[in-house]
Parts: sequence; C-alpha cells; structure tokens
Amino acid sequence: MADQHITLTPDPTGLAGIFSEISSIPKNGYTIQIILNSFDYCTSRLSFDSTPRPTFPPDLFIRLKTAPGDLLAVAELQGLAHVQIPEPVPVTLAVGTAVNSQGKKPDYSVIPFLTDTVVLEDV
Repeated sequence: MADQHITLTPDPTGLAGIFSEISSIPKNGYTIQIILNSFDYCTSRLSFDSTPRPTFPPDLFIRLKTAPGDLLAVAELQGLAHVQIPEPVPVTLAVGTAVNSQGKKPDYSVIPFLTDTVVLEDV
C-alpha cells in the first residue's frame, strides 16, 4: 500500500504519464519549482530545456490533486473562459489522471507558465 503521508510532488513516473508521447523524459532535462504542495495537492512550475511536446511551451504550470474534487471541472471552466477572454486566461494544454511512483493517481492540469504574474496561492 502506498504511504499516504508523503507530500505530493511531480515525479518522473507521474511526468511520464502526463507526457506519454515522449518515450523518456531526460533526468536532467527539466527543473521543477514547487509552488505549493500538501499530501493531496501540488502546484509547480516545470521548465524543460527543450519543448516537451510540439504544441507545448517549455515553461509550464502543473496542478496535481489526488483528493476527489473539482480539478477537471476547473480545467473545463478555464477552457471556456480562455475562449471568451484569451489574454488573461491561459489555455489548458492537458488534463487527465496519471499514476506516480507512490501509486497515487492524481488528476492533473497543465497550462503555460506566465512570467511576471502572481499565482493565486501567493495572494
């Protein structure tokens, strides 16, 4: 049984699930900056040395959440908001569920990381 007392972070196994089109994510090909995390939630900045997918920028904002809830619905609402007001609302690049190295199955959403902005967790 996976240890439920380990804080949630993006690990290579989970990243491989998010970026499944990439045969292997290089161990030193990215940096992760954890913005906020707990046992069941994590927001982080993921910066790749090169573009991870053809349609993705190399600097991404990833949300992970294992607790049942609203992450997928929030991603859908964000997509609708982006259609109406694309400047302040970033496009949702990916949303789904991945399995990490602890056996947790977090929902995830991926959006471009916007430089010179303040994330809600910091407000």
